Amino acid sequence: MDPNSPYYLFDPRSIAWLHRRHERGEDVEPADLRRLLEADPANGSDPIMIHYLLKHLDGRLARKRGRKSLEPSRTSKLMIADVLIEERAAEIKAERKGRNREQLRAELEPSVQAAEEIGEWLGLPRGRALLNLISTRKKKLNAMNARASDL
Repeated sequence: MDPNSPYYLFDPRSIAWLHRRHERGEDVEPADLRRLLEADPANGSDPIMIHYLLKHLDGRLARKRGRKSLEPSRTSKLMIADVLIEERAAEIKAERKGRNREQLRAELEPSVQAAEEIGEWLGLPRGRALLNLISTRKKKLNAMNARASDL
């Protein structure tokens, strides 16, 4: 790819991609290094590539395990979703109470139904998955607050 191309920085086979990730402090995995070297063996002489290759050889560059941490924008979306789900669940309960009939077997719990609607609207996971993410986030915040109050 032409180094003057606007896509050069974003092509995962170009050395400029590695430089951009390095400047932004983003993770680089061993598979990324392999892909860059296979695309162009001359990339092996780049100083940043050498830095990451040495880290890999020392065992300090490993593939990240588990779920990726949340980005700030997604964290704020979760906080907004939490409030909206509580409000929508209360509305659903009131609607169902006004119907004067028993709950249907196929009806979801009000909080789950609200999570389905809000998750779709905000572009987040839906239903119980969204409720679990919110619960996990609240637990982490509570743990951080407890540690901060101990200091």
